Order: sequence, then structure tokens, then C-alpha cells
Amino acid sequence: MTESEKEDLIGFRTRKLVKQHTGNRVLYWVLLIMTILVTASAVYSLVKCILGSGEMLETYINQIQMCVLAIVCLNIPVFFQKKLKVRIPDFIAVIVYCFIFIHFILGEIYRFYDHYILFDKVLHTTGGAIIAFIGFSVVLSFTNLESKKVKLSPFFIVLFSFCFALSIEYIWELVEYAVDTVTYRLSGFIGASNMQRWKDGIVTAGGAPVWAEGGYVTSSLRGTGLKDSMMDMLVNIIGAAVVCGVALIGLKLRPDWFEGKRLMSYKKIPEYVRENVERMSEEEFSAAYARMLEEKENAEKKDLRRKKLLGKDGKGKKKND
Repeated sequence: MTESEKEDLIGFRTRKLVKQHTGNRVLYWVLLIMTILVTASAVYSLVKCILGSGEMLETYINQIQMCVLAIVCLNIPVFFQKKLKVRIPDFIAVIVYCFIFIHFILGEIYRFYDHYILFDKVLHTTGGAIIAFIGFSVVLSFTNLESKKVKLSPFFIVLFSFCFALSIEYIWELVEYAVDTVTYRLSGFIGASNMQRWKDGIVTAGGAPVWAEGGYVTSSLRGTGLKDSMMDMLVNIIGAAVVCGVALIGLKLRPDWFEGKRLMSYKKIPEYVRENVERMSEEEFSAAYARMLEEKENAEKKDLRRKKLLGKDGKGKKKND
């Protein structure tokens, strides 16, 4: 391992991480398509609000509010990248964009939550995976702080990520419970929200809930609200466990694989890469350097093929002229 080879590897990895989001057309088009679809839904709801009957006015206003919230949430990753200079991995950004669109537009506006039983569970599973990865990224960044020289075992990193995902899910279930409780106190049964699906098990007659012995009559032994919360937490655990399992295997087999797949400040990238390279053993450095040369060679071949294609197109145009 010579000093020039070390600097070459550090420079290559730094440029690779910084450049990852620059000019990413896939990410741009995903965000653009999501924004157009959300805006179209908002315009549709606005038109229906203006032309529709007064009975549905509250519903249309709620749909417009959901669209506004969706647009705000879609721009949160952009805010982190542009203003706070935090690098978000491409696949995480795409998943977050899709998650926001599915929740606000399909779930809240088009009521997929009511029409499809598994819709909510799929979102909770995906949410568990996303939150676990965010927790994994956060705690992994602390292992590279030069001032503290913190070095955590892969198992502890994964354990923290798993517990982090479960904690967020637990807090979210408390939020659902609080919203349902407050809206019930303010609006009664009809106007109350049903985030925990507690209404699903209430027996109704003529649209009104059946009341007996000081409480509502329910078709579920322990209540559909409790069942929904427990299932949400269970699928959240499954999503988090899958991510944590993959992360644990990856940390043990190939730690540098996570360089481009975690949250990180752009300012920290050069420092982070240098620390990782300097900690490498001779064998690890040789393997990483060989991969770098291979990637460079593949990139050069790709550029050469592209130039040849452009050259052929240019010759063809000249002949036609």
C-alpha cells in the first residue's frame, strides 16, 4: 500500500459518493411524476369541491389538505439534500417518495385503507424497513467520528437499528390512539377517526352503533383496535428484522458495501472515506483497490462505446448532408 495508491482510492471513493446524486435522472423523474399525480388529485378534488354538493364539501377539503401535505412531504428529502447538505441514498429516496404517495393519495384520498385489508399492513412493513435503515445509517455514522473514535460492533449497530424501528412504530401507535380518542371526545362515534380500526368491530343498526351495558357492542373478543395495533407492530418487526438481518451479514462480509447506502453529510464524506481507507488492512486495501481499478476500466469501456456510437451517428449525418 503506497501513499499514492491510498490517495487514489480515497479520491475515487469520495468522488463516487459525492457524485451519486448529481444529475440523477431517475430520482428527478420519480419526484416529478409523483408531484404531477398529487397535483392532479388536488385539482380534481378542488373542482369537485366547487361543483359538488355541500354534503361532500368536508371530504373534498380533506382531500385537498392531504394533497398539500403530500407535496410538502415529497420535498422533505429535497430540503435535506439541498439546504442541509445531507446525502440520501437513491433507493431510500425513491422508497420514501413512493411511500408518501401511497399513503396520502391512495390510502387517504382513494381510501385504500378501507377497501384493501392488507394495504395498511404492507405500509407498516415497508415503514419498519425504512426506519430501521435510517437508524442503521445514523448509528453507523457515529462509528466514524474522528474526535471520539467510536467503534461499535456490527451486532450492536443492528440491535440499535431494530430497537429504533420498534420505538418509532410504538410512538406512531400512540399517535393513532390519541387521534382516535380526541376525535371521539369532540365529535362522537360518527365523527371520530378510525386510525386503529376500532370502529370495524362495532355492531351497528341503521348506521348507529348498538349500545348495551354501558358500552358499544363489538363483534371482536378483544376489540379490533387492539388487534390492528398488534398486527401493525408485528409486521413492522418483520420489516425491520429483514433489513437488520441483511445489514448484519453485510457488515460482517463486506463493510465497505454500505458506503453509498446510508445518510451522510456531504461535508463528512471526505473525512469518512479517509478514515475507512486508513483503517484497512493490506488485504482489504488490495481488494478495494482492485475493485476501483475494475470500476474505472468498466467506466472507460462504457465511455469508449458511447463515443463510438456518437461518432457513427455523426458520420451518418454527414453522409446524409
